[in-house]
Amino acid sequence: MTDPNLPPERVVHQTTINTAPPPRKSGGGAGLAFLVGGLIVAVAVIAWFVFAGGRAPAQTAPDLNVDINVPTPRMPDLPDRPAPPPSCPSPAKLRRRLRQHRKAKTDSGGRRRIAGARSLPS
Repeated sequence: MTDPNLPPERVVHQTTINTAPPPRKSGGGAGLAFLVGGLIVAVAVIAWFVFAGGRAPAQTAPDLNVDINVPTPRMPDLPDRPAPPPSCPSPAKLRRRLRQHRKAKTDSGGRRRIAGARSLPS
């Protein structure tokens, strides 16, 4: 228990007081804008009556002359006929070349030589 002869602990309280005035309301501009807009519309209506004589402008008759004679389209020019594709050797010729390649002889330089092929000059 606590000793009744001891003084109590000191507790510090801090209080903040806001002394700023309340913010001002700015709602008066909306009414003024409505009033100015109404005045502009009224001036526009008065100007229309003064300059147009109070009547809508007369409509002009549209031009109804239509030319339906259209020249017929012509066919486009066709390009020249393409060259035929190169011919492929027959399977028999391909087999013969492959056989020649497999039977190639080795020349003196150690390179393989295809039978019937020309050698490049050294």
